[in-house]
Amino acid sequence: MSNSMKKVLSEMQRQAVYGGADAVNKEGFPAWKTPLSKRFVQVLNTGSFGNSFYASQRELVGESIKTLQEGIEKLPEDFLKTEIVKGRNEGFMRTAPITALALFRKKYPKSFKEIFSSVIRTGNDMEDFIAINRAFQYGFGRAVKTAMNQWLINIHEYQAIKYKNQIANAMRISRPKTQFPHLLDYVATVFKNIPEKQAKQILKTFPQVKHFELAKLAFTNGNLMEGIRHLKEGRVPFPAIIGSVQTDDVRFWTEAMRQMGVMQLIKYTSKLSRVGVFDDSENIEYYRKVITSENLTKAKVLPFRIAIMHREIKDSVPVSILKHLEGVLEDYVCKFDWGVWNGRWAIAVDVSGSMTAPFTNTMSYATIAGVFSGILAKGLKNKAVIIPVDTRIRKDILKEFSSAESVMKKVHIIEEADGGGTYLEEAVKYLIRNKIPVDHFVLITDSEEWGEGWLRSWIAYKNKIAPKAEAFFIRIDPYKTSPYSEKATEHYNIYNVFGWNDNVLKFIEFQLMYNRTQSLRSKIQGEQRELG
Repeated sequence: MSNSMKKVLSEMQRQAVYGGADAVNKEGFPAWKTPLSKRFVQVLNTGSFGNSFYASQRELVGESIKTLQEGIEKLPEDFLKTEIVKGRNEGFMRTAPITALALFRKKYPKSFKEIFSSVIRTGNDMEDFIAINRAFQYGFGRAVKTAMNQWLINIHEYQAIKYKNQIANAMRISRPKTQFPHLLDYVATVFKNIPEKQAKQILKTFPQVKHFELAKLAFTNGNLMEGIRHLKEGRVPFPAIIGSVQTDDVRFWTEAMRQMGVMQLIKYTSKLSRVGVFDDSENIEYYRKVITSENLTKAKVLPFRIAIMHREIKDSVPVSILKHLEGVLEDYVCKFDWGVWNGRWAIAVDVSGSMTAPFTNTMSYATIAGVFSGILAKGLKNKAVIIPVDTRIRKDILKEFSSAESVMKKVHIIEEADGGGTYLEEAVKYLIRNKIPVDHFVLITDSEEWGEGWLRSWIAYKNKIAPKAEAFFIRIDPYKTSPYSEKATEHYNIYNVFGWNDNVLKFIEFQLMYNRTQSLRSKIQGEQRELG
């Protein structure tokens, strides 16, 4: 066959696959518009509202807000309620779900009140909700004030201390009606005076508040040990007290560590090391007990934060701390029932330039891809073929990745890939060339392909090698196009998964169990029909 004929046939095949495309991606390659319901979920679970390789922060924010507005206007009310709450609590995102909540209130005030406290979890969430409403030039009507008041009257001492200014700002807007003594009276001292007798009664009624005020006074007056005593006895929230203290005294920081939440402890790990807190083995042991995969999940801290911190502090903390952080990522492997992950697997990791280029000062999409691929490689062991890909199969990265024992090391290898273009089809072509049949194909990507097209190769792979193979596209980007149509997802066994935390892998695990149940049900029904 002549080269010209090969080109003609190739173009005909391309037209057959991509002729129905109704959009183009950021690289101008044929793509399909993602259905609104999926775009809505995608924004809620990946919408960091930061810069990306292909789009500025302003562009991405504009697209995301437009998607949320359109979704709230057109999608079913119950769907919206469920997905907004899931985005905050299962996707571990803040900005996108809070923005969606602010938009949701306009059309569904009753449902808005029902889900408000499930989305607004902290004082910082409340502050952001207020700011977003003002940015949209929304007023604070009865439904909003009712929801805010219900949230406010349920605060406890820890919140009243830690988020005093944010709560006070909410009170200025909602004007809750409370009877003395109440924590809101204490918070009200931020913006109005109350009688001295009443103030003393508040301190007597709420011991944590009392210790906070006395600790703050002690530190301001230079009474370090007295302040530390109140910090300890009152379990005073670290963020509330730090502004009153200017010291590197190891005694203060040792006690402060014990009042930090998980995210603060991550943030201040390097500082604690510099001032000598980790010179004491008991303090290292305490740190180990707090920084665990279980506690990260409870605090809604994304697992890739551990990988970022490990990279940033590796030269400034004891080896035992680094080893512990490596162990925390290993623990995520234990969260899955790998027996459910049956069959043969291919894990394709997009290491192109758009994945490895940073979109914040500390992270890139490759950080997230590294966590997912590291966990999958460790959990699936010999059942999986790992395929790092940009414009070619990156055998250099694969060699390093395969020899790395820890998940953490695998993450850093993917982060440092220094990738090129995005030819997603190369991973499937590799399977075709080597005649490797797999049951499940996972691709972790930002989807911005511009080679010959993943879908075209996937169809060829299913026709030639593995007709029953299914593909899981893990999308960690907020872009609004898809490399395949909705019809293709049904016809060629393709599943969309959006998100940045390990619940993405939980979804795949659930889908595997569901498919197995459906297969077993079909088999039983077939046997029953044969028996008459």
